[in-house]
Amino acid sequence: MSQSTRMLKYLRTGRSLTPLKALHIFGCLSLSQRMGDLRRSGQRIGSMMVRLKGGKRVKEYWIAR
Repeated sequence: MSQSTRMLKYLRTGRSLTPLKALHIFGCLSLSQRMGDLRRSGQRIGSMMVRLKGGKRVKEYWIAR
């Protein structure tokens, strides 16, 4: 099963992904590329920039309803 497919199954449970979560859970170094793959395959992926506790801003992804 591909990384994108595994990530899609994870997102379909109602959870979201950030680059750090994707690295820890899936070993993925390029979350934006995988989300682009899913979008090109017709999946509705929502995203927005979020601020982490330390002040760093990252993009968070989820399944758009």
